Amino acid sequence: FGYTEGFRELVLKKNLPPSSLSIVYSVPVDKVLERIRMLILNAILLNVLAGAALFTLARMYERRIFIPAESDALRLEEHEQFNRKIVASAPVGICILRTADGVNILSNELAHTYLNMLTHEDRQRLTQIICGQQVNFVDVLTSNNTNLQISFVHSRYRNENVAICVLVDVSSRVKMEESLQEMAQAAEQASQSKSMFLATVSHELRTPLYGIIGNLDLLQTKELPKGVDRLVTAMNNSSSLLLKIISDILDFSKIESEQLKIEPREFSPREVMNHITANYLPLVVRKQLGLYCFIEPDVPVALNGDPMRLQQVISNLLSNAIKFTDTGCIVLHVRADGDYLSIRVRDTGVGIPAKEVVRLFDPFFQVGTGVQRNFQGTGLGLAICEKLISMMDGDISVDSEPGMGSQFTVRIPLYGAQYPQKKGVEGLSGKRCWLAVRNASLCQFLENSL
Repeated sequence: FGYTEGFRELVLKKNLPPSSLSIVYSVPVDKVLERIRMLILNAILLNVLAGAALFTLARMYERRIFIPAESDALRLEEHEQFNRKIVASAPVGICILRTADGVNILSNELAHTYLNMLTHEDRQRLTQIICGQQVNFVDVLTSNNTNLQISFVHSRYRNENVAICVLVDVSSRVKMEESLQEMAQAAEQASQSKSMFLATVSHELRTPLYGIIGNLDLLQTKELPKGVDRLVTAMNNSSSLLLKIISDILDFSKIESEQLKIEPREFSPREVMNHITANYLPLVVRKQLGLYCFIEPDVPVALNGDPMRLQQVISNLLSNAIKFTDTGCIVLHVRADGDYLSIRVRDTGVGIPAKEVVRLFDPFFQVGTGVQRNFQGTGLGLAICEKLISMMDGDISVDSEPGMGSQFTVRIPLYGAQYPQKKGVEGLSGKRCWLAVRNASLCQFLENSL
C-alpha cells in the first residue's frame, strides 16, 4: 500500500508466494476520492450533528440537573452552617442525641458542659426517657446542685432517629419559687394569726357588750329623770352599733378562715321577709319613710337553705337602704326568677357613683365622698353579704345612680322548692275593680298581680 510521487495514484501491491511474482494495482486518487466523497461528507456531517447533540444534552444536564443540584448542595451547606451557628450561639444548651443509645451527635458548648454535669444514672435515665417517647421533658439535679430542665422533641437527622434536646438552668427559678412559696406560707400564717386575733378579740369584746346592752334595756324600762332617758337611748344605740361592728368583724374573720359554714334546712321565704320588714318597721316610721314588701304569688312556700344567713344579708341591705334614704320609700320585692329566688331591695336614697360601684363589695371599702361618708361603719357589711350569697351558690348585683337611689338584687337557687296548690277564684269574671294607689311601686305590683 502506497502512493506514487505527488500522491496522484494509490498503489496496492501484494506478493504471490512461493513465487517471486507480485500483483500491483494502481488507482488514481481522484477517482477514489470521487467515490468516497459522499461518505466522507456524511461522516463529517454525522459527527457534527452528534457533537452538537452531545453539547446540547450536556448544557441541558448542566442547567437542569447539575446547576440546581450544586445550588441545592450549597444552600444545604449554608443552612447547616447557619443552624450550627444558631445552636452554638444559643443562650441555652442545645444538643442532638441518638435515641438508640443516647450518644451526643451534635451540641453547643453549653449543652456539652451540662451533659458533663450529669451522673451516669442520670444519663441512663435520660436515654430511657428518650427511647420511651412518653414525656417531652425531665427535671434533673446535677452533681453540683444545678437544677436542669431538659425538654426534647423527636426527629430525624442524617438517616437516624434522634432527639433534639434543650437544656435550661432553672436553678434561679426554683429558688424564686421556693422563696415565693415560703412567703406565701408566711403570709397565710400571718393572715390566720390576724383572723384568730380578730375573732378572739371580737368574741371577748362581744361578751361584756351583751351585759351593757342588757342593763341599758333594763334602764329604759324604768322611769328615769328628765334628760337621762335620752342619754340612755344614745348609749344603747352606740352599744348596738359597736356590737354590729364586732359581729361583722367576727363573721368576716370566720369566712376568711373558712370556719363559717352554711347550715341548710327547710324554711319559708315569706316568713323570713315578713320577719325582716317587721324588725325594721319602727326605724322606717321614725324616719317617716315608706316601706313596701311585695311577694309575688310564684314564690315557693318552702325551700332548702340557710334562713339565718339569708336574713342577715337582706337585713344588711335593708338597713343600708334605710340609712342612706332621707325621703321616699324602700321597696322589698321577692319573686321567682327561673331556677332562682330573686330578692330586690330598692331605695330612693343618695345613690352610689359608677366608679365606686365596682369596689362596693371589697372588704373595708366605703364610699369616699358625699353624704355616705357621714355614716359610721367598717365597710364589711356588703363584703360579708357577697361571700355569704356565694357560699349559698347565689349571686348579688347592684344598680345605682347618684341622686336617684340604688337597687341591690340577690339571687339564691330554689333548692327543694315547694309550691302551693293553685286555688281557682270564681265569681270575679267580668267584674271591675277601681284601685286608688299613690305609690308607683305598689301600683306596678298590683298591675302585675291582677
